Amino acid sequence: MKKKLLLFIFFLGSLLVHGQTEYGILIKSTMKPKNSNASSTRYTICGVTDYSLTGPTGSIDLYTKRFCTDNIINSSGAEKIQYNFFYVRDIDGLFILDLELNSRGQSICAKEYAIPYNKNTFKDEVLGGCVGRSNVWPIHLTQPAANNVCSDDVINLTNGWNWQYQYDATGWKPMPAQFQGKRSITFNLKDIGNHDGKSQIFFQAGYDKQFTNTVVYTIIGCSPELDEKKPEATPVKCSNTATGSATLKFKSELKTGNKLLLNLFRANPEAPDTGFIMSISALENEVINKTYTWNNIAAGTYKIKYQAQSISDTGNKVGLSAIVTDAFTIEEKTPLTFWATAIQPACSTNQGAIEIRATGGTTPYYYILDNQTEVINGETVPKRIPFSGSYQIPITTDGAHTVKIVDKFNCAEQ
Repeated sequence: MKKKLLLFIFFLGSLLVHGQTEYGILIKSTMKPKNSNASSTRYTICGVTDYSLTGPTGSIDLYTKRFCTDNIINSSGAEKIQYNFFYVRDIDGLFILDLELNSRGQSICAKEYAIPYNKNTFKDEVLGGCVGRSNVWPIHLTQPAANNVCSDDVINLTNGWNWQYQYDATGWKPMPAQFQGKRSITFNLKDIGNHDGKSQIFFQAGYDKQFTNTVVYTIIGCSPELDEKKPEATPVKCSNTATGSATLKFKSELKTGNKLLLNLFRANPEAPDTGFIMSISALENEVINKTYTWNNIAAGTYKIKYQAQSISDTGNKVGLSAIVTDAFTIEEKTPLTFWATAIQPACSTNQGAIEIRATGGTTPYYYILDNQTEVINGETVPKRIPFSGSYQIPITTDGAHTVKIVDKFNCAEQ
Protein backbone atom coordinates (compact mmCIF):
# COMPACT_ATOMS: atom_id res chain seq x y z
CA MET A 1 0.00 0.00 0.00
CA LYS A 2 2.77 2.44 0.86
CA LYS A 3 4.51 1.95 -2.47
CA LYS A 4 1.29 2.81 -4.27
CA LEU A 5 0.69 5.90 -2.14
CA LEU A 6 4.19 7.31 -2.61
CA LEU A 7 4.03 6.81 -6.36
CA PHE A 8 0.89 8.97 -6.46
CA ILE A 9 2.72 11.70 -4.56
CA PHE A 10 5.60 11.61 -7.02
CA PHE A 11 3.42 12.34 -10.01
CA LEU A 12 1.59 15.16 -8.25
CA GLY A 13 4.93 16.72 -7.38
CA SER A 14 6.18 16.41 -10.95
CA LEU A 15 3.19 18.35 -12.23
CA LEU A 16 3.67 21.09 -9.68
CA VAL A 17 7.33 21.51 -10.54
CA HIS A 18 6.27 22.65 -14.01
CA GLY A 19 4.31 25.49 -12.43
CA GLN A 20 0.54 25.83 -12.69
CA THR A 21 -1.09 28.31 -10.34
CA GLU A 22 -4.58 28.88 -11.77
CA TYR A 23 -6.22 26.24 -9.57
CA GLY A 24 -5.50 25.15 -6.02
CA ILE A 25 -6.80 22.92 -3.27
CA LEU A 26 -6.88 23.84 0.41
CA ILE A 27 -7.31 21.03 2.93
CA LYS A 28 -8.37 21.77 6.49
CA SER A 29 -7.69 18.65 8.58
CA THR A 30 -9.10 18.25 12.07
CA MET A 31 -7.34 15.50 14.02
CA LYS A 32 -9.16 13.71 16.80
CA PRO A 33 -7.48 13.03 20.15
CA LYS A 34 -5.36 9.91 19.90
CA ASN A 35 -7.10 6.61 20.64
CA SER A 36 -5.58 5.19 23.83
CA ASN A 37 -5.60 1.73 22.24
CA ALA A 38 -3.69 2.86 19.12
CA SER A 39 0.07 2.47 18.94
CA SER A 40 0.41 4.02 15.46
CA THR A 41 -1.68 6.36 13.35
CA ARG A 42 -1.44 7.70 9.84
CA TYR A 43 -3.55 10.25 8.01
CA THR A 44 -2.69 11.24 4.42
CA ILE A 45 -4.53 12.96 1.59
CA CYS A 46 -2.88 13.40 -1.82
CA GLY A 47 -3.75 14.39 -5.30
CA VAL A 48 -3.33 11.56 -7.81
CA THR A 49 -2.91 11.43 -11.57
CA ASP A 50 -3.79 7.79 -12.28
CA TYR A 51 -5.24 5.31 -9.81
CA SER A 52 -3.76 2.30 -11.62
CA LEU A 53 -0.30 3.75 -12.36
CA THR A 54 2.66 1.57 -11.30
CA GLY A 55 6.43 1.96 -11.62
CA PRO A 56 9.70 2.33 -9.72
CA THR A 57 9.54 4.22 -6.46
CA GLY A 58 12.98 5.87 -6.51
CA SER A 59 13.72 8.46 -3.83
CA ILE A 60 10.32 10.10 -3.81
CA ASP A 61 9.63 10.56 -0.10
CA LEU A 62 11.02 14.06 -0.75
CA TYR A 63 7.57 15.14 -1.99
CA THR A 64 5.42 13.59 0.71
CA LYS A 65 5.03 16.34 3.29
CA ARG A 66 5.27 19.18 0.84
CA PHE A 67 2.30 18.25 -1.30
CA CYS A 68 0.18 16.03 0.94
CA THR A 69 -1.49 16.20 4.31
CA ASP A 70 0.71 13.41 5.62
CA ASN A 71 1.41 11.97 9.08
CA ILE A 72 -0.56 14.48 11.09
CA ILE A 73 -0.28 12.72 14.45
CA ASN A 74 -2.09 14.10 17.45
CA SER A 75 -0.89 12.71 20.76
CA SER A 76 -2.48 15.39 22.92
CA GLY A 77 -5.90 15.22 24.44
CA ALA A 78 -7.37 17.98 22.25
CA GLU A 79 -8.29 18.28 18.62
CA LYS A 80 -5.61 19.56 16.26
CA ILE A 81 -6.26 21.54 13.09
CA GLN A 82 -3.84 21.78 10.18
CA TYR A 83 -4.11 23.52 6.81
CA ASN A 84 -2.37 22.33 3.63
CA PHE A 85 -2.48 24.10 0.28
CA PHE A 86 -1.18 22.95 -3.10
CA TYR A 87 -1.63 23.91 -6.72
CA VAL A 88 -3.22 21.33 -9.03
CA ARG A 89 -3.06 20.64 -12.71
CA ASP A 90 -4.85 17.84 -14.50
CA ILE A 91 -4.95 15.49 -11.53
CA ASP A 92 -7.58 12.78 -11.75
CA GLY A 93 -8.56 12.50 -8.12
CA LEU A 94 -7.76 12.73 -4.43
CA PHE A 95 -6.51 9.78 -2.42
CA ILE A 96 -6.98 9.28 1.32
CA LEU A 97 -5.32 6.91 3.77
CA ASP A 98 -6.80 7.11 7.29
CA LEU A 99 -5.40 4.45 9.63
CA GLU A 100 -5.19 3.47 13.30
CA LEU A 101 -3.32 0.29 14.40
CA ASN A 102 -3.01 -1.31 17.83
CA SER A 103 0.21 -2.68 19.31
CA ARG A 104 -0.26 -6.00 17.51
CA GLY A 105 -0.49 -4.25 14.10
CA GLN A 106 -4.20 -4.85 13.90
CA SER A 107 -6.49 -2.23 12.43
CA ILE A 108 -8.65 -0.30 14.86
CA CYS A 109 -10.04 1.85 12.07
CA ALA A 110 -8.94 2.09 8.45
CA LYS A 111 -10.15 3.99 5.40
CA GLU A 112 -8.55 4.05 1.97
CA TYR A 113 -10.39 5.41 -1.03
CA ALA A 114 -10.25 8.02 -3.81
CA ILE A 115 -12.63 10.59 -5.20
CA PRO A 116 -12.57 12.00 -8.75
CA TYR A 117 -11.27 15.49 -9.39
CA ASN A 118 -12.10 17.86 -12.24
CA LYS A 119 -10.80 21.40 -11.83
CA ASN A 120 -13.85 22.87 -13.59
CA THR A 121 -16.53 21.06 -11.58
CA PHE A 122 -14.97 19.97 -8.28
CA LYS A 123 -16.98 21.06 -5.24
CA ASP A 124 -16.29 21.02 -1.53
CA GLU A 125 -15.72 17.53 -0.09
CA VAL A 126 -15.47 16.10 3.44
CA LEU A 127 -13.14 13.09 3.85
CA GLY A 128 -11.84 10.94 6.68
CA GLY A 129 -13.45 9.53 9.77
CA CYS A 130 -10.85 7.54 11.72
CA VAL A 131 -7.83 9.52 12.79
CA GLY A 132 -9.17 12.77 11.38
CA ARG A 133 -11.60 14.57 9.13
CA SER A 134 -10.76 16.92 6.26
CA ASN A 135 -12.59 19.65 4.41
CA VAL A 136 -11.22 19.69 0.86
CA TRP A 137 -11.86 23.03 -0.85
CA PRO A 138 -11.15 24.09 -4.42
CA ILE A 139 -9.48 27.51 -4.68
CA HIS A 140 -10.32 29.31 -7.93
CA LEU A 141 -12.20 32.50 -8.74
CA THR A 142 -14.62 32.85 -11.65
CA GLN A 143 -14.45 36.01 -13.74
CA PRO A 144 -17.96 37.51 -13.90
CA ALA A 145 -19.32 38.66 -17.24
CA ALA A 146 -20.91 41.72 -15.61
CA ASN A 147 -17.88 43.27 -13.94
CA ASN A 148 -18.71 46.99 -13.71
CA VAL A 149 -18.99 48.04 -10.06
CA CYS A 150 -19.40 51.28 -8.20
CA SER A 151 -18.63 51.84 -4.54
CA ASP A 152 -22.19 50.89 -3.50
CA ASP A 153 -22.43 47.69 -5.55
CA VAL A 154 -22.25 44.35 -3.75
CA ILE A 155 -19.41 42.03 -4.82
CA ASN A 156 -19.60 38.30 -4.07
CA LEU A 157 -16.47 36.16 -4.26
CA THR A 158 -16.48 32.40 -3.64
CA ASN A 159 -14.03 29.47 -3.55
CA GLY A 160 -11.31 31.16 -1.54
CA TRP A 161 -9.92 31.34 1.98
CA ASN A 162 -7.42 34.16 2.21
CA TRP A 163 -8.04 37.15 -0.04
CA GLN A 164 -6.02 39.97 -1.53
CA TYR A 165 -6.67 42.87 -3.90
CA GLN A 166 -4.99 45.64 -5.81
CA TYR A 167 -6.21 48.82 -7.48
CA ASP A 168 -4.94 49.30 -11.04
CA ALA A 169 -1.26 48.25 -10.80
CA THR A 170 -0.52 49.59 -7.33
CA GLY A 171 0.54 46.29 -5.69
CA TRP A 172 -1.27 43.49 -3.86
CA LYS A 173 -2.67 44.06 -0.37
CA PRO A 174 -4.59 41.73 1.96
CA MET A 175 -8.32 42.23 2.24
CA PRO A 176 -9.46 43.55 5.64
CA ALA A 177 -9.25 41.05 8.48
CA GLN A 178 -13.01 40.41 8.65
CA PHE A 179 -12.86 38.76 5.21
CA GLN A 180 -9.96 36.40 5.86
CA GLY A 181 -10.45 32.70 6.55
CA LYS A 182 -13.78 32.53 4.73
CA ARG A 183 -14.85 30.47 1.72
CA SER A 184 -17.15 33.22 0.45
CA ILE A 185 -17.12 36.95 1.08
CA THR A 186 -19.64 39.72 0.35
CA PHE A 187 -18.58 43.36 0.40
CA ASN A 188 -18.42 46.62 -1.54
CA LEU A 189 -15.59 48.97 -2.39
CA LYS A 190 -16.38 51.13 0.63
CA ASP A 191 -15.36 48.19 2.85
CA ILE A 192 -11.89 48.34 1.28
CA GLY A 193 -11.56 52.10 0.85
CA ASN A 194 -9.27 54.28 -1.27
CA HIS A 195 -11.23 53.59 -4.46
CA ASP A 196 -11.67 57.23 -5.51
CA GLY A 197 -9.93 57.93 -8.80
CA LYS A 198 -9.16 54.24 -9.45
CA SER A 199 -10.25 52.55 -12.69
CA GLN A 200 -9.93 48.83 -11.89
CA ILE A 201 -9.71 46.47 -8.93
CA PHE A 202 -8.22 42.94 -9.01
CA PHE A 203 -8.83 40.05 -6.61
CA GLN A 204 -7.04 36.79 -5.81
CA ALA A 205 -7.82 33.93 -3.45
CA GLY A 206 -5.51 31.38 -1.87
CA TYR A 207 -3.92 30.39 1.41
CA ASP A 208 -1.26 32.30 3.31
CA LYS A 209 1.06 33.63 0.56
CA GLN A 210 -0.01 31.27 -2.22
CA PHE A 211 -2.76 32.53 -4.54
CA THR A 212 -4.47 31.28 -7.69
CA ASN A 213 -5.98 33.16 -10.62
CA THR A 214 -6.99 36.83 -10.84
CA VAL A 215 -10.40 38.39 -11.54
CA VAL A 216 -10.89 42.05 -12.38
CA TYR A 217 -13.70 44.58 -12.00
CA THR A 218 -14.01 47.96 -13.72
CA ILE A 219 -14.85 50.76 -11.32
CA ILE A 220 -17.65 53.10 -12.42
CA GLY A 221 -19.45 55.92 -10.72
CA CYS A 222 -22.55 55.14 -8.69
CA SER A 223 -25.56 56.21 -10.69
CA PRO A 224 -28.27 58.21 -8.90
CA GLU A 225 -31.55 56.29 -8.82
CA LEU A 226 -34.63 57.65 -10.57
CA ASP A 227 -37.24 59.38 -8.44
CA GLU A 228 -39.73 58.81 -11.27
CA LYS A 229 -39.16 55.89 -13.63
CA LYS A 230 -40.92 57.61 -16.54
CA PRO A 231 -39.24 60.81 -17.77
CA GLU A 232 -41.37 63.89 -18.26
CA ALA A 233 -41.63 64.35 -22.03
CA THR A 234 -42.16 67.62 -23.90
CA PRO A 235 -43.51 67.52 -27.47
CA VAL A 236 -41.43 68.80 -30.36
CA LYS A 237 -41.87 72.51 -31.04
CA CYS A 238 -42.12 72.18 -34.81
CA SER A 239 -43.16 69.19 -36.88
CA ASN A 240 -40.38 66.98 -38.23
CA THR A 241 -37.74 68.61 -36.03
CA ALA A 242 -35.61 67.34 -33.13
CA THR A 243 -36.95 69.89 -30.65
CA GLY A 244 -38.58 67.68 -28.02
CA SER A 245 -37.13 66.95 -24.56
CA ALA A 246 -37.15 64.42 -21.73
CA THR A 247 -36.63 65.38 -18.08
CA LEU A 248 -35.15 62.89 -15.61
CA LYS A 249 -35.64 63.37 -11.87
CA PHE A 250 -33.22 61.63 -9.49
CA LYS A 251 -33.38 60.65 -5.83
CA SER A 252 -29.89 61.98 -5.12
CA GLU A 253 -27.31 64.37 -6.50
CA LEU A 254 -24.61 63.29 -8.93
CA LYS A 255 -21.40 62.70 -6.98
CA THR A 256 -18.55 65.19 -7.27
CA GLY A 257 -16.11 64.26 -10.03
CA ASN A 258 -18.71 62.23 -11.91
CA LYS A 259 -20.72 62.77 -15.07
CA LEU A 260 -23.78 61.04 -16.45
CA LEU A 261 -23.48 58.97 -19.61
CA LEU A 262 -26.94 58.76 -21.20
CA ASN A 263 -27.93 56.57 -24.14
CA LEU A 264 -31.19 56.98 -26.05
CA PHE A 265 -32.92 53.88 -27.43
CA ARG A 266 -36.07 53.40 -29.45
CA ALA A 267 -38.60 51.55 -27.30
CA ASN A 268 -39.51 48.25 -28.94
CA PRO A 269 -41.69 45.86 -26.95
CA GLU A 270 -40.25 42.83 -28.75
CA ALA A 271 -36.62 43.81 -28.31
CA PRO A 272 -36.38 46.53 -25.66
CA ASP A 273 -32.59 46.72 -25.78
CA THR A 274 -32.34 47.46 -29.49
CA GLY A 275 -32.65 50.66 -31.44
CA PHE A 276 -29.71 52.73 -30.15
CA ILE A 277 -29.90 56.31 -31.41
CA MET A 278 -27.29 58.44 -29.69
CA SER A 279 -25.25 59.02 -26.56
CA ILE A 280 -24.53 62.22 -24.64
CA SER A 281 -22.79 63.18 -21.39
CA ALA A 282 -24.14 65.46 -18.68
CA LEU A 283 -21.68 67.15 -16.36
CA GLU A 284 -22.30 67.75 -12.69
CA ASN A 285 -23.25 71.41 -13.19
CA GLU A 286 -25.87 70.40 -15.79
CA VAL A 287 -27.77 68.26 -13.27
CA ILE A 288 -29.64 70.94 -11.36
CA ASN A 289 -31.69 70.22 -8.25
CA LYS A 290 -31.42 66.47 -8.98
CA THR A 291 -32.98 67.08 -12.42
CA TYR A 292 -31.60 66.81 -15.93
CA THR A 293 -33.37 67.68 -19.18
CA TRP A 294 -32.22 66.09 -22.43
CA ASN A 295 -33.14 68.46 -25.26
CA ASN A 296 -33.18 68.20 -29.04
CA ILE A 297 -34.96 64.84 -29.35
CA ALA A 298 -37.22 64.06 -32.30
CA ALA A 299 -40.77 62.75 -31.91
CA GLY A 300 -41.00 59.06 -31.01
CA THR A 301 -41.20 56.53 -28.15
CA TYR A 302 -37.95 55.90 -26.28
CA LYS A 303 -36.12 54.57 -23.25
CA ILE A 304 -33.01 56.10 -21.70
CA LYS A 305 -30.20 54.05 -20.18
CA TYR A 306 -27.72 55.91 -18.03
CA GLN A 307 -24.91 55.42 -15.56
CA ALA A 308 -22.47 57.63 -13.70
CA GLN A 309 -18.80 57.61 -14.65
CA SER A 310 -15.65 59.41 -13.72
CA ILE A 311 -15.19 62.59 -15.75
CA SER A 312 -11.95 61.07 -17.04
CA ASP A 313 -13.79 58.09 -18.57
CA THR A 314 -13.98 58.38 -22.36
CA GLY A 315 -16.34 55.42 -22.89
CA ASN A 316 -19.55 56.01 -24.83
CA LYS A 317 -21.51 52.86 -23.96
CA VAL A 318 -23.33 52.10 -20.75
CA GLY A 319 -22.62 48.75 -19.12
CA LEU A 320 -24.83 46.02 -17.69
CA SER A 321 -25.33 47.97 -14.48
CA ALA A 322 -26.99 50.91 -16.24
CA ILE A 323 -30.32 52.23 -14.97
CA VAL A 324 -33.18 52.09 -17.49
CA THR A 325 -36.17 54.43 -17.56
CA ASP A 326 -39.70 53.42 -18.42
CA ALA A 327 -40.77 54.08 -22.01
CA PHE A 328 -41.88 57.63 -22.76
CA THR A 329 -43.27 59.34 -25.85
CA ILE A 330 -42.35 62.69 -27.36
CA GLU A 331 -45.38 63.75 -29.36
CA GLU A 332 -45.20 64.98 -32.93
CA LYS A 333 -46.65 68.41 -33.71
CA THR A 334 -49.36 68.97 -36.32
CA PRO A 335 -47.66 70.92 -39.11
CA LEU A 336 -48.43 74.64 -39.34
CA THR A 337 -50.59 75.46 -42.38
CA PHE A 338 -51.96 78.86 -43.41
CA TRP A 339 -54.03 80.45 -46.14
CA ALA A 340 -53.69 84.02 -47.53
CA THR A 341 -56.10 85.76 -49.89
CA ALA A 342 -55.63 89.22 -51.43
CA ILE A 343 -58.66 91.52 -51.05
CA GLN A 344 -58.60 94.27 -53.69
CA PRO A 345 -59.95 97.73 -52.77
CA ALA A 346 -63.39 98.53 -54.23
CA CYS A 347 -62.34 102.10 -55.08
CA SER A 348 -59.08 103.96 -55.41
CA THR A 349 -59.77 105.65 -52.12
CA ASN A 350 -60.29 102.35 -50.25
CA GLN A 351 -57.64 100.21 -48.58
CA GLY A 352 -56.86 96.72 -49.72
CA ALA A 353 -56.20 93.78 -47.37
CA ILE A 354 -54.70 90.33 -47.14
CA GLU A 355 -56.96 87.85 -45.36
CA ILE A 356 -55.03 85.16 -43.43
CA ARG A 357 -55.97 82.05 -41.47
CA ALA A 358 -53.75 79.38 -39.83
CA THR A 359 -54.08 75.90 -38.28
CA GLY A 360 -51.70 73.44 -36.63
CA GLY A 361 -48.48 74.39 -34.90
CA THR A 362 -48.77 76.04 -31.48
CA THR A 363 -50.83 79.18 -30.84
CA PRO A 364 -50.57 82.12 -30.70
CA TYR A 365 -49.94 82.84 -34.37
CA TYR A 366 -48.04 85.82 -35.77
CA TYR A 367 -47.71 87.38 -39.20
CA ILE A 368 -44.71 89.21 -40.65
CA LEU A 369 -45.60 91.63 -43.45
CA ASP A 370 -43.04 92.44 -46.14
CA ASN A 371 -40.15 91.16 -43.98
CA GLN A 372 -40.50 94.15 -41.65
CA THR A 373 -38.15 94.25 -38.63
CA GLU A 374 -37.97 95.93 -35.24
CA VAL A 375 -35.33 96.36 -32.54
CA ILE A 376 -35.88 94.53 -29.26
CA ASN A 377 -33.26 94.74 -26.50
CA GLY A 378 -30.81 96.11 -29.01
CA GLU A 379 -31.33 93.24 -31.45
CA THR A 380 -33.00 93.56 -34.86
CA VAL A 381 -35.63 90.85 -35.24
CA PRO A 382 -38.60 90.21 -37.58
CA LYS A 383 -41.64 92.30 -36.60
CA ARG A 384 -44.20 89.72 -35.46
CA ILE A 385 -47.83 90.82 -35.09
CA PRO A 386 -50.22 88.44 -33.30
CA PHE A 387 -53.56 87.40 -34.76
CA SER A 388 -56.20 84.74 -34.27
CA GLY A 389 -58.97 83.19 -36.32
CA SER A 390 -59.56 84.69 -39.75
CA TYR A 391 -57.82 88.06 -39.88
CA GLN A 392 -57.46 90.81 -42.46
CA ILE A 393 -54.13 92.65 -42.69
CA PRO A 394 -54.75 96.23 -43.92
CA ILE A 395 -52.67 97.18 -46.98
CA THR A 396 -52.09 100.90 -47.62
CA THR A 397 -49.68 100.81 -50.56
CA ASP A 398 -50.08 99.44 -54.04
CA GLY A 399 -47.81 96.71 -55.36
CA ALA A 400 -46.66 93.24 -54.37
CA HIS A 401 -46.63 92.24 -50.72
CA THR A 402 -45.37 89.19 -48.83
CA VAL A 403 -46.79 87.59 -45.72
CA LYS A 404 -45.07 84.99 -43.51
CA ILE A 405 -46.96 83.15 -40.77
CA VAL A 406 -45.19 81.68 -37.72
CA ASP A 407 -46.41 80.18 -34.48
CA LYS A 408 -45.35 80.52 -30.84
CA PHE A 409 -42.03 78.74 -31.50
CA ASN A 410 -41.36 80.52 -34.83
CA CYS A 411 -42.35 77.39 -36.76
CA ALA A 412 -43.36 78.15 -40.35
CA GLU A 413 -45.27 76.19 -42.95
CA GLN A 414 -43.02 73.60 -44.62
